[in-house]
Order: sequence, then structure tokens, then C-alpha cells
Amino acid sequence: MNDRQKLLRTIAAGTAVKQIADEAINAAKKALQADLPRGTEYLYTSADPETREELGYATVPKPTQPKPKPELRDEEILPWLLEENEDAVEVRYVIKEWARKDLEAAALAAHKAGEPQKPGIDVVVPAARPASARFTPSKNLVPLVRGMWQSGELDLVDVLAIETRPEPGDAA
Repeated sequence: MNDRQKLLRTIAAGTAVKQIADEAINAAKKALQADLPRGTEYLYTSADPETREELGYATVPKPTQPKPKPELRDEEILPWLLEENEDAVEVRYVIKEWARKDLEAAALAAHKAGEPQKPGIDVVVPAARPASARFTPSKNLVPLVRGMWQSGELDLVDVLAIETRPEPGDAA
């Protein structure tokens, strides 16, 4: 095997390890999402408070609350708007931008007060996005994980879910 083949093999192996690691990370995040309540949980190199160092922390933020957004249907609102405020409409019957903003503000206020909307306005509240777990690594994560692996505290084969090498003659 020549040097170029060795480099390509290193790239291929690194790519495979990266894909395996990404799959392991995604599976762990999915499991963490189901298990970790809203908040923050810190991760350390060991349980001993005297010698442990922070590896990072996982957080599940408060879910975002979607904001209502008015949707104006020009064809339906134009007759009313022409009666109320003729200057808000151009001859070609397009609602001017400043009037659209005013109508949206009024629609939000009516929505908040529980009042009916003007014809041609709907206020839509999009579905809330669920909060997702995130892991924030410490700045020295790589040397800490290397140290845990070298001391035997961490088995990277288990983390990466690498299967054991088949014996010669075994079917794959």
C-alpha cells in the first residue's frame, strides 16, 4: 500500500468513525430528550468532587411560545378599509405597507382582547416548537476524554458501538 492509499484509508476510517459518532450522539440526544427535564445537568470526568473536571453540560431550554401573526386577505378587507380609511388603499387596491402594519397591530390587539377580527383578517398561532436538548462541551473536552480513555474510565468501543472484529471464516 502506497502513501496515498494510507492517507485515503485514514480519511475513510475517520469518516466512518465520525458517522458512527454522529449516530451515537444523535441516539444519546434522543434518549436524553426523553429523560432530561427542562434545565441544566453538568457532566464531570468522575464522581469524586476532589478530582473531577467538568466535561460540559446538557440543557433543555424553556419551550418557545409562538407569537400570533395576522394574515390579511386583501380581497375581503378592502371594502371595509375603503370605508374606514380611504388613504390606506391605493387605486390599484393594494394595501399600503404602513396600513398593513397598522392592521396587523390592530388584529393582534383584537386577538389579545378576544374581540372579533375585521373581515379578511385571520390571526394564526403556529404550533409551539418543542425544546431540544443541547450539550455544550468544555473548552478542554478532548484532553479530558483522552485522559478518561487512557485511564480506563471510558470505553470508546462502547461509545461508538463498534462491533468486535469477526473471526476469520465467520460469515459477516
